[in-house]
Amino acid sequence: MFGAGGKFRHQHSGIFEKSLRCDSTQNAAKPQKAQWTDEAGKFNPPFGMETQQHGVTELTEGQGKHNVFCAHDIKKIMDDLLQEKLSTQSYDANICRVLCTSLSEDIKSRVKNLGMERFRLICCVSIGSNSGQGILMASRFLWNECKDNFSTSSFQNASLFAVAIVFGVLKE
Repeated sequence: MFGAGGKFRHQHSGIFEKSLRCDSTQNAAKPQKAQWTDEAGKFNPPFGMETQQHGVTELTEGQGKHNVFCAHDIKKIMDDLLQEKLSTQSYDANICRVLCTSLSEDIKSRVKNLGMERFRLICCVSIGSNSGQGILMASRFLWNECKDNFSTSSFQNASLFAVAIVFGVLKE
């Protein structure tokens, strides 16, 4: 089953694998200069570059509300909706399936009312039974850390737990 070098017989060495094996001294000959700095050494990003700070992603090209992903405001919207819809709700799988969809649509519509036209919004809501067991949730994406952002919120009562996530991906 294994050929030479511990690889599967039909596995071939691709471009990515070859690039990992290349000698690092090839790139060492090129001098590296500081990017996006002016003569005084002050940070000067190119036009349109985004910076992320304190849960707010701002674009340098404009100062409109539609250019900002404000994670704090979105978290407040999610906290309020989860509290409003789930505070008296007990866990039932059939009801919670419908609640996930309706909560997701409600959160998405309220976030759209904030006026962030430049962001594509993805909203995910998960509801589960609160039966004393632990849960681990993770998400993984390929995105630009400087431009894209997210906000999360969670809710728990005696019968259920809920986790809501809104991802904002800048439209380019």
